[in-house]
Amino acid sequence: METLLPHEYPRHDFRRSPFQLLNGTYQFAFDDDEVGLSEAWYGNKQLEQSIQVPYCYQSPASTVGDTSYHPVVWYKRLFTVDAALRGGKLLLHFGAVDYQATVWVNGKLAGTHTGGYTPFSFEISAYLVSGKEQDLTVRVEDRFDPAQVRGKQYWKTYNEMCWYQASTGIWQSVWLEKVGESWIKALRCTPDIDTHTAAIAYQIEGRSDQPYKLKLVLSYENLARDPSSYSMDPSYKPSAAPRVASEVTVAVLGNEGSVTVPVPPIDNIKNTHFWTAETPNLIGVHAILSSAEVLLDAVDTYFGMRKIEIQGNEILLNHQNLRQILVLDQGYWEESYLTPPSSEALKRDIELAKRFGFNGARKHQKIEDPHFYYWADVLGFLVWGELPSTYQFSEQSQEAMLRDLRQFILRDYNHPCIITWVPLNESWGVRDIVSSAAQQHFARTLYFLVRSMDSTRLVVTNDGWEQVNETDFYGIHDYTPVQAMLNPAYFVSQEAILGTSAQKKRCMVDHLKPQDKPLLVTEYGGIAFDDGSSSSWGYFGKVGDEEAFLARFKDITQAFLGLGYVRGICYTQLTDVFQEKNGLLDMKRVPKVAPEQIAAIIRGCKAQDIKPNLVL
Repeated sequence: METLLPHEYPRHDFRRSPFQLLNGTYQFAFDDDEVGLSEAWYGNKQLEQSIQVPYCYQSPASTVGDTSYHPVVWYKRLFTVDAALRGGKLLLHFGAVDYQATVWVNGKLAGTHTGGYTPFSFEISAYLVSGKEQDLTVRVEDRFDPAQVRGKQYWKTYNEMCWYQASTGIWQSVWLEKVGESWIKALRCTPDIDTHTAAIAYQIEGRSDQPYKLKLVLSYENLARDPSSYSMDPSYKPSAAPRVASEVTVAVLGNEGSVTVPVPPIDNIKNTHFWTAETPNLIGVHAILSSAEVLLDAVDTYFGMRKIEIQGNEILLNHQNLRQILVLDQGYWEESYLTPPSSEALKRDIELAKRFGFNGARKHQKIEDPHFYYWADVLGFLVWGELPSTYQFSEQSQEAMLRDLRQFILRDYNHPCIITWVPLNESWGVRDIVSSAAQQHFARTLYFLVRSMDSTRLVVTNDGWEQVNETDFYGIHDYTPVQAMLNPAYFVSQEAILGTSAQKKRCMVDHLKPQDKPLLVTEYGGIAFDDGSSSSWGYFGKVGDEEAFLARFKDITQAFLGLGYVRGICYTQLTDVFQEKNGLLDMKRVPKVAPEQIAAIIRGCKAQDIKPNLVL
């Protein structure tokens, strides 16, 4: 099995150099009796097991491979700070730890974090011991609590239906970075293709009682460049320097601000610097923070000049109609569960999806490793960012969803590939939304939270069914296997189908009348091959061979794409996930059918006129 390579920088959209990875072998222990705190395991306690980080203990890749329930676990390792990172402030980063993490350095509490899919960091220089190895200890608490933001992680010790084994503990990279007494906490870039500018918001961490200078250099980075030349090695330098778009230096007073920077066209005829799936051009941002001519921090990020909007019932990308042909992608691996085995594995998933004819993915119930969004940016692949669900409606679950949705948007704001946010899926966590005014109001709250934070993307508030009108478009989930079995309302009008049920539940909250907005079929298909197992499944049974699969795929795909009002589709799904055997690829990423055959079917599907004489 592939393992995370030591040179892979964890956040290619927010890069510093040098850095030091702390992945690898840790001491490890279960704390089923929850005595670790009272016995001060964060001190000199030696833990009896070992584990490979960043893999959850349930996974084979962790070398623990224990799928039983252990709500509290501990990690410990010694490390020596690399010489290149000494002499300044030291940031300790965690990509993701599921679910509640408490971190000590040399027995001193560095901080805590709650939320299993979002990053966090602590400045730890005050806790370091000179001339010795440093002791890092992490306690993680992850209970079978449906109020947690879980996604597809089941609250039982086995897989069932479309839910899978929990992924407890550290499941993304751990690393160190050196900064000055103040440093750049965030850079968020908002493009405006109509004015050929970008607004860059910045946040500075550290002292706020002294003036800083922030220098921003923007460059055109991916014009006509072969994506295969990209490297995850932060020391990699292209053979030719990118062309500078603009440069500005701003005086920073306080800890945050914003500046609008020109991004002029480089072609008098075509907007060759715009980002699309066909031309994934990137604008690099090199940021330098200084005070009194002393360099404090330097960060590299990027963004794309692109615009997503709705006009009438059309979705537009850079003022052009956008037909979304998406695939559902859950991001699981047999050996490593939620943790991708490598950055290259994520790149291959995207390349395979494109070979199948898809121009994007709905990343389902997972805030993915940042490398995925990086490769989607570079390769030109549309992405929907979906918040993992809770499974009850309570004050605790609402707080958790609002927290993680906000952190998700903040982390991944700069990625041009992300064009849609999905706060809710199929009423999970708001199961009584049809009758509960409180749950309807909460769905609207999620919509307006996203809108307040990000005006550059679309929002589908409750994707699948039971939708409120505070949504930018409607998404229907319908696993009807063949066109002949579809609800006849599809062939009357968009308003007709939204006013009734698709396959299962009503498309709208009962008392609401649908508005004139785009409609997409955002889950369909789910066709499984017969593998002889009674424990595996697909939607509406299984097919016997490739010919039967292709016939069913063509029939239902043509049915949905043939509806003149449908603006896109999302096929379930890219890969098998454990017992759910309805992927185009198995879990080892081996195609079950020739990608070119699927792509040819998709290309051949044309919009047709709706039958005007068919009545319900």
